[in-house]
Amino acid sequence: MRIIKLQKTSESCPTQWEFITEDNRKVYLRYRFGQLNIYLLDKGSDLAYCETQKVLWMNIDHDSLEGVMSDERVYCALKLMGFTW
Repeated sequence: MRIIKLQKTSESCPTQWEFITEDNRKVYLRYRFGQLNIYLLDKGSDLAYCETQKVLWMNIDHDSLEGVMSDERVYCALKLMGFTW
């Protein structure tokens, strides 16, 4: 999936990103308590309801309670999921 718009909405705990794919789907990325979740929303869905949407990827780091993820780690996670920009 190709990303056409990428926006970091929070740099502190939790690190959060929102982006839109070229087929106009919203994606929400959140890193909190050492857990990275990437949600793919249905077309026309609001980000406020993302918890009920499809979780694309979840990575749990049990040794960490951190909530800040570097831009480089976010880009790497997106690449692993097949996203491009």
